[in-house]
Amino acid sequence: MTRYKKTGLTRRIRDNIGKWRHGLAFLAAIAAGVILAAAFPPRETAALAWLAFVPLLTAVRYAAPRHAFWLGGTTGVVYWLATTTWLLRLAPHASFPLVLLGWILLAVYAALYTACFAWIYSEAWRRLPWGAAGRNLALLIAGPLVWAGLEYIRCRFLTGYPWNPLGVSQYRNTPIIQIAEWTGVHGVSALVMLLNISLSLTLLRYVDPAERRRGFHLEFAAAALLIAVCWRIGVERERRFRPLPAPGLNVAVVQTGIPQYEKWEDGMADRMFDNLREGIDEAAFKAIIEGGRPPDIVVLPETVFPFYSDHPTTRKFVDGQLNALSVPILAGVMAREARNDSDRYFNRSVLYLPGVEHPPFYDKQHLVPFGETVPFSRWIPWLGRFAPLGWNCTPGTEATVLQIPHVDAPFSVTICFEDTFPYISRRFARAGARLLINQTNDAWFDPSSASRQHLAHGVFRSVETRLPTVRVANTGISALIDRNGRIRDELPPTDSRQPQRAVAAWDVSPAPAGEETWFVRYGDWTFNLPATVIALAMLAATYRRKRFESR
Repeated sequence: MTRYKKTGLTRRIRDNIGKWRHGLAFLAAIAAGVILAAAFPPRETAALAWLAFVPLLTAVRYAAPRHAFWLGGTTGVVYWLATTTWLLRLAPHASFPLVLLGWILLAVYAALYTACFAWIYSEAWRRLPWGAAGRNLALLIAGPLVWAGLEYIRCRFLTGYPWNPLGVSQYRNTPIIQIAEWTGVHGVSALVMLLNISLSLTLLRYVDPAERRRGFHLEFAAAALLIAVCWRIGVERERRFRPLPAPGLNVAVVQTGIPQYEKWEDGMADRMFDNLREGIDEAAFKAIIEGGRPPDIVVLPETVFPFYSDHPTTRKFVDGQLNALSVPILAGVMAREARNDSDRYFNRSVLYLPGVEHPPFYDKQHLVPFGETVPFSRWIPWLGRFAPLGWNCTPGTEATVLQIPHVDAPFSVTICFEDTFPYISRRFARAGARLLINQTNDAWFDPSSASRQHLAHGVFRSVETRLPTVRVANTGISALIDRNGRIRDELPPTDSRQPQRAVAAWDVSPAPAGEETWFVRYGDWTFNLPATVIALAMLAATYRRKRFESR
């Protein structure tokens, strides 16, 4: 009698689980998004990224491909909404409904790639014909490559949205991220996804009677072995690229701490120039005290002056500082060039040099869509009326390498979010840069996790190119990153509601001349593009099969 009751209870539980299957699957998808978001700043529990997708992948195993697509999209939407809440900080500068709509639409767009991955993964479960062992091995090999390929497409398609690839969650795990020297950041993403897939497959061997098999757990062992090999290689590469002995380039940086909402107010210009003057003097003094000599260069953040570069007040201030210190100043500034038909505007970094009337400069190449430029307005002029600044910036076209006279330290500048695009830093490295400097103004979003997430991307640019990075922010995080991607020093972010200037002096050793990493030499050809081809091929095959079966 007892046995009969237990059997009936078990059957009823099984029947109810069948009824609740879709609800449980969506809960698993939501859990995956929450866990993944916790791996990134502000929570920044990086270890969670290695298992965050296990709930989703396990749920996808039992879902039809169309249902799997929605499960993956759910995970993506939850993750992107959670990690980009800082976009809502734009509300004081724009219409809140538009900001809210943009935040949601961007999350939905980015989530499409996670949805496509889940769709392909579900289809592979049903179609791979090589038995359980062969199918699992194929999933282990192809799954991470498909993820990396889809991620790469997101980072390049329609000007690219390269924010927070999966591998960026490991930016403090310096032994693991050294493989970016060959694969770029997407190789690290693939490695993290590899363990997620192996854990899901191993879990299914315990909980699913149809998957239960005795013997050696190849899925987990293969993933663990590859990760261990990558970790060991990373340890050796860290030893190989230790920071070079001092003295190097004595760099003084000024984190100005100017609130974005006050930057263009009437009467703020004098306060800004006073703040800059005091900050430059303080940074130069700090460099002398800590380095024993005057700085070789003073670096200021992006768009640090309240006027255009050709404005008399701007030039008067710069000339005064150059005469007082006799030290080059690298400053971010908006530039305007008059033309017969209309003016052109540039987001520019200018290297002001003592005694030089026409200083060298770099113009930002990759402009922020709907921030600095409206896409397609070049061909559809009336779209330009929607430009937030009132006009569109003109993109630069050259991979400029700047040089301080009598100092063997050629460097290039990335402005703002340009350091999230690997190809830009690669261009600079190929052009001869031996140091990267990132000038940014994250005050639009501070205080928030945006500054920490932004900093994490710069870590990978140093590993990919083996060039140290000096990062100078307005209210964000100014930092020194060595060639291993290790953050050697940083200035804490300034709360833009309570501005506070901060300065630092760093001795930076530029990379030796003539060194090129595999990634700098060959770029995306060896990993990212093959992974993209595999992802597109599997996506096309999945789509064609769906079309064929629907007839």
